[in-house]
Amino acid sequence: MSGFSELLTEYVGRGVYSKRQVAEMCGIDRTMLQKILSGGRKPKNEDFVIKIGSKLAISAEELKRLLEEYHILDVGTDTYYQRKEVEGFIKDFYKGIKNPPRSEKFKIAPYDDNDDEISCKCGKYNIANRLYNLLARELNDDGGDILLYIQPDYSDIIAALLNVCGENTRMRHIICLGNGSERDTLRQNMSIFHKILPFVLTDSEYNVRYYYENVLSHRNSMQLFTNYIIVNRTVIMFDYNEDNAIFIKK
Repeated sequence: MSGFSELLTEYVGRGVYSKRQVAEMCGIDRTMLQKILSGGRKPKNEDFVIKIGSKLAISAEELKRLLEEYHILDVGTDTYYQRKEVEGFIKDFYKGIKNPPRSEKFKIAPYDDNDDEISCKCGKYNIANRLYNLLARELNDDGGDILLYIQPDYSDIIAALLNVCGENTRMRHIICLGNGSERDTLRQNMSIFHKILPFVLTDSEYNVRYYYENVLSHRNSMQLFTNYIIVNRTVIMFDYNEDNAIFIKK
């Protein structure tokens, strides 16, 4: 029995009408209704599902659940959720265009507070603000090259990059995509694509390269600094939790 049949059976069973009465109200015979309830037949279309939901006087939320189960039954579980992911991606795409994750909270320091060849920063904001200042100075009006070996999950880091990247900036980005076919893996990959969209929409020259692996492989416990950003004259390394970073001047 399908999820649709189980749910519809529940709704019919708790109603005040008999199966024969429900069938008559929906314009079908009792045998056809019984086949639908047992999973032997699919409803002919979405309109029928809405009609039977109306006759059973179920709530809007219950009708939404019933329609979802009908669409899963109609096209198959994998296809249904793949379409939902694409639909969500398209909606988020337009949100990304209207509201790119830039930030005005970063502050320009009057001087470089770390002139040492190797310096450290702790805390998400401090790391992102230091990166923002470094990029603003090194890229300046002449632009430059940035190599990113990070997953696009770090909102402060991404915002810092987006705030300073201009048409003379060239970015090369390496990301990891999940290599499974499970629904969660597909959802993770779609989320990654959505998060890099703001880079695509900037004036900078942005190129992305990807490889397939366990998408959480950069959590490798044997590696302290799992993320790398290389700018004109500086290498930045920070850990998975974005708590600690090292800035190394080349």
